Amino acid sequence: NPDWKPGKPCVYVGGTAHSPETRFQQHRDGYKSNRFAREYGTRLRQRLANSLQGLATRDEAEEAERRLAARLRKGGDAVWQG
Repeated sequence: NPDWKPGKPCVYVGGTAHSPETRFQQHRDGYKSNRFAREYGTRLRQRLANSLQGLATRDEAEEAERRLAARLRKGGDAVWQG
């Protein structure tokens, strides 16, 4: 994340068949978790989570994740993807 701007958030972007709340709790509990989400995750950014719900195919979901991650990075956020 070389373009990270101090003061901007660090975020994890990943897809799941579960609700964002359930998947976030799984990360926090250590189940198939991303290390950063498990150790440093404090909350969901609900608006961002909602923007990735309801996509018809896995390919669509993965493309939406890539676009969201790129947009967040462009804005100065540090982003990890699953």
